[in-house]
Amino acid sequence: MWVVVLVVGVTAAVKAAPPRPVVWQTHRERRWDTQDGLPDNTINTILQTRDGYLWLGTDRGLARFDGVDFEVFDAWNTGALHSERISALAEDADGGLWIGTKGGGLSRLVEGRFSHVGLSSQFITALCGDREGRVWAATAGGGVFVFDEGEVRSYTASSGLPDLFVLSLMEGTEGAMWVGMRDAGLARIVGDRCEPLPLGESAPPAPVRVLCAGPEGRWWAGTAAGLWVGEAAGGRLFTQQDGLPDDQVQALAPDGAGGVWIGTRRGAVHWRAGGAESAGTAGIWLAGESVTAACLDREGNVWLGTEGAGLVQLARMPVASLTARQGLSHETVQCVLEDRTGRVWLGTAGGLNCLSNRWLYAWGPADGLAQEIVTALFEDRRGRVWIGTQGGVSRWEEGRLVRCPASEGWPQSSVWAFLEDEEGGLWMGTSEGLWRRGPEGTARYGVDDGLPSNDIRALARAPDGRMWIGTAHGLAYLESGRFRGLPMPEALLARIILCLHVDGSGDLWCGTLGGGLLRVHHGRLDALSVRDGLPDNTILQVLEDGRNRLWLTTRRGLFRVAKAWFEQRVRGQKPTVPGPQRYGEADGLPSDQCRGFAQPAGWRSRDGRLWVPTLRGVGVIDPDEAPVEETPPPVVIKQVLADNELLPVGPVIRVGPGRERLEFRFVALSFRAPERLRFRYRLEGFEADWTDAGTRRVAYYTRVPPGTYRFRAAVTHPDGRWPEQETTAAVVVLPYFWETAWFRFGVVGLLALTVLSVHRWRVARVRSLERLRLRIARDLHDEVGSNLSSIVLLSRMAPPPVPEELADIRRVAEETIEALRDLVWLINPEHDRMGHVIARMEETARTMLRGVEYAFHCEGVPREQPLSLACRQNLLPVFKEILHNAIRHGRPRRVEIRLAARNRRLELSVRDDGVGFDPATARPGDGLRNFQRRAAEMGGTIDVESAPGRGTTVTLRFPLP
Repeated sequence: MWVVVLVVGVTAAVKAAPPRPVVWQTHRERRWDTQDGLPDNTINTILQTRDGYLWLGTDRGLARFDGVDFEVFDAWNTGALHSERISALAEDADGGLWIGTKGGGLSRLVEGRFSHVGLSSQFITALCGDREGRVWAATAGGGVFVFDEGEVRSYTASSGLPDLFVLSLMEGTEGAMWVGMRDAGLARIVGDRCEPLPLGESAPPAPVRVLCAGPEGRWWAGTAAGLWVGEAAGGRLFTQQDGLPDDQVQALAPDGAGGVWIGTRRGAVHWRAGGAESAGTAGIWLAGESVTAACLDREGNVWLGTEGAGLVQLARMPVASLTARQGLSHETVQCVLEDRTGRVWLGTAGGLNCLSNRWLYAWGPADGLAQEIVTALFEDRRGRVWIGTQGGVSRWEEGRLVRCPASEGWPQSSVWAFLEDEEGGLWMGTSEGLWRRGPEGTARYGVDDGLPSNDIRALARAPDGRMWIGTAHGLAYLESGRFRGLPMPEALLARIILCLHVDGSGDLWCGTLGGGLLRVHHGRLDALSVRDGLPDNTILQVLEDGRNRLWLTTRRGLFRVAKAWFEQRVRGQKPTVPGPQRYGEADGLPSDQCRGFAQPAGWRSRDGRLWVPTLRGVGVIDPDEAPVEETPPPVVIKQVLADNELLPVGPVIRVGPGRERLEFRFVALSFRAPERLRFRYRLEGFEADWTDAGTRRVAYYTRVPPGTYRFRAAVTHPDGRWPEQETTAAVVVLPYFWETAWFRFGVVGLLALTVLSVHRWRVARVRSLERLRLRIARDLHDEVGSNLSSIVLLSRMAPPPVPEELADIRRVAEETIEALRDLVWLINPEHDRMGHVIARMEETARTMLRGVEYAFHCEGVPREQPLSLACRQNLLPVFKEILHNAIRHGRPRRVEIRLAARNRRLELSVRDDGVGFDPATARPGDGLRNFQRRAAEMGGTIDVESAPGRGTTVTLRFPLP
């Protein structure tokens, strides 16, 4: 919805019936009510805090608004609010929000925490912060209270306050606090006393409902009898007779430019800057509605709270517009022209319109217009306005329209452009060639005369007198009576010239249909297109604003482009100035689709404003007031949820252990067009790239492991009006105690201590066993071995003949000594390594193979490799048995012994060249079963290969420890 304001123009003698008042659309109106999240449709107070949020006090709670969502604080979720009827709001120097209520006293919000402030009076009517950081509270029947660094002081009748029912507060320029009362009018508090204001008869009538300070000592007071405008020289009361919607003024908000917005019982109005006697009001908003609160935010938006009708935003647009709803004869405006008297002519698709003074006039074919679709406008030196249409030419002369007939040599085809030469001849660009009408008659030129095309779209005159001609097939110029075509680059996307503009330096700018923007600079033709950064390849009109900036109308809106940017792009340099900035429907333009194909399809008026024809009306923008770069909105992380539980938001956000889902809700506090903002976010340390969220204002994460991260949220404007803004917050996801580093280090330490203890225990046990084995070996050697040796010695000393029994005793003792020697060697811990075993095997081979040729090969066997007792206990007996069987049964001439280590396995091979045997016919005896049993105990295998007459090979394989 749009709101309107009457605009004053320039008076001129124009006669058309019936004229209509000129009504411009300058603000966009938006509304919110309970269906959008407001707690109540009656709003008593509005405040924007320094963090950018908009706070609303209603009859059913407090609401915080970010442009998209309302967050409500009421008796259900905020116990510190003793009443839901919020009557006043103020912000202190520390950013704390003070909340006055009707019947619930005063509350305060600091760093997300609400608290109640005790007062003797529970009905707060107004709050005000002063320059010294104090907060003042006005009450209904309890006087005034001031909070100063934790101390509370009251002003009542004993302090000189004439009326305890105080309605309004305002800090005066002299530093005193002004007090508006129900019955006693105005007073001021200075120091510890309250005194009357020295206004005499120039005082506003009681009750003074609201007070507001302005610049240069001006102030406003809203009363039940009207608006009081006070100044140093006195004051004056403005009423309905002066343009107020109603005499009961209920809300005031300064506009920052010397004026004030006024809310009354029957609508709102804007009081413009100026003296009290000469100033006036312009336009009524929310006619018939009771406006109870007003506020101007940092972006210049006006916020109005109503009684029962919700919240209203009046967003002032950079572009003011005039459409068919406001009286244009047709919504499509083709061309525009300002004449020397200040009248503005608009050629539409449904007739000719003229803005003169406060009135809008319209003409059609019945009034002398050649055809209703106007395609060209031009004013000559005599002040005549020429109107080209799709069916011929008309002119405005001496207050009336005159059609130019074909019988007098005027063209009857579509006329796209006019131009007057130095001799007073009128040139006309038409769809049937270039025409010239002069005192000597009418002439027509076309392709045969050197023009690139017979469809002439635009005309312009350069400072050197050359006339430039834009056609449907390129650019030409007239010089010294001859038409010459300008060579066009082969790479040019299209050659249809739609508009021509000669700037102050003499450069010619050409807008094309699909070919981008061209510039003729000292005879050289430069071109830019979309691939070079141009916003559109179809340029309908080129305007200049006097600040070395071009304004381009396109089918995608209006764009502002610095000439320096164009120059840098043409030279292939990286631009050092901002690129094209767009203005569209969100900025007040009636339509994003501007109109062209008619001349002039845009105009710069004498006051510097630019007029832009569009598909649905005409837009007007002041380049000096259009923001070059808007103030970027702050990005705020407003909520963080872990498994749907709200977490405190601050520079560091701590998340408890075991949370599965994290949700970050953020917002950019811009109220002009929040729906157009684009967001992206990233959780550094968890994800590598940014997530493009579009218009979504929430980020979701699942199963974020414990650690420290940084959440970043950024916002950008789709038209690039300000650099990307970003906010960050540290995020600490806490682990369970068993996931912490100290716990892990403790567990690792405990395990290490346990392993060390076990190792030490095992080492001690091994050493104890080794000592035991060594002692047993020594005892066996010293005691048993000595006794057996004595038996053998004594048996040998017996005189012959030796009895057979004694010989058996000696033989058994000698065998027992040999077995004992092996057992002692086996038990001794000094023989646990592979090298000792090999030496023992070599010694055994020498003893048992005496008289037989043999060879002992050892390949890759790690001699320092320890062997278990089980391996040594089985390896040596197996080896001895193999050698014994080879000598006893094979009768070999040669025995080859090979010991090799491969892939952590030991392989013992004994091969003889004896008689051999046939394994298929041989019956397995105890010896072979004994081999297999011992090999199994070692975790290995034993294989026997033999054949009669080819010897025998026995191979033992077992793993090394």
